[in-house]
Amino acid sequence: LKPSCDQEKRFFEFCSKTIVKRKIQMRECGLGQFSAEVISLMISGDQISSLDLGKNNLGTAGLANLLRGLR
Repeated sequence: LKPSCDQEKRFFEFCSKTIVKRKIQMRECGLGQFSAEVISLMISGDQISSLDLGKNNLGTAGLANLLRGLR
């Protein structure tokens, strides 16, 4: 995954720092559908032990993106 703009690059860097030791803690970060897609691509194939994305606005499409990454 290569970020295409400055904002995407900053989000990608944020995710890289936040996904530590198979745990994802991004509660109340203002995440949406696109964010879920990026996270899905980053965790694809990894075994995640904890995932906390509570109080974000992922929506149905964002949740579907996350589930694809967790398969």
